[in-house]
Amino acid sequence: MGGLRAQYFGEIIFTTFQCINGDIPALERHFERLLKGAYFLWGEDIDSCLLEKGFHQKVLGLKSGVYRLELFSRSSELLFGLIKTKELDFSIHRREKRHKSHIKACFSRGRRGKLPGWPKYLKTSFQVPLFHELDMAKKLKCDDVIFLGSDEHIIEASTSNILSYKRGIFYFPMFDEGEGLEGLTTQLIKEKCIKNEARIIEKYLTPKELLSMDHIWFCNCVQGAVSVSSITDPLNDKKIKYKEVKIESLLS
Repeated sequence: MGGLRAQYFGEIIFTTFQCINGDIPALERHFERLLKGAYFLWGEDIDSCLLEKGFHQKVLGLKSGVYRLELFSRSSELLFGLIKTKELDFSIHRREKRHKSHIKACFSRGRRGKLPGWPKYLKTSFQVPLFHELDMAKKLKCDDVIFLGSDEHIIEASTSNILSYKRGIFYFPMFDEGEGLEGLTTQLIKEKCIKNEARIIEKYLTPKELLSMDHIWFCNCVQGAVSVSSITDPLNDKKIKYKEVKIESLLS
């Protein structure tokens, strides 16, 4: 494990994947995502060959299940940690185990951004810790949190990218370096949209723009794309509901 500091302040990179009878779909793309995140946090002089070797050693011989592979820094050394999803004890992963057909979300109270005095190489952190935001979501009877950047644009959920749709256009997220990473499921959906000649736009969305969407999904490798049924804005005492729709039905 990366320790509480890693869990609370983002000094950790992780990818969540399913292992099916010893096979991990799109394994190399999971590694590419971890490597990209490592470059963001710790600079481009890290040994990618050594990381790749450690990555493959960690996933070798896994039994069927859902896993979270973490990469974190300890005493200038990059280390891997592997956790089976059922062993994770914070609320977002309890929600993942239930495999809900829809998600109730809320906006975060805090904003992502650098904290004064942090090392220059560390390009991301939470001004309000992750666990605190998830506790707030639980009090609001929500399943997950939508994090906002310091300039009020949408970043992502706690373990998911956020996709949306309005009037025939799919909206995909953009990321500043270190704010978040495009997930594998998001990449695959984007490729499918392009193949089906669907209209797509990549942009930073404001909370107001997201709330105005026709449909919204949280995307990760555990659940795929799951419809958001409502978003609560605790700062403005507002709640918007959405119709649950599968992405595939909008591509036909």
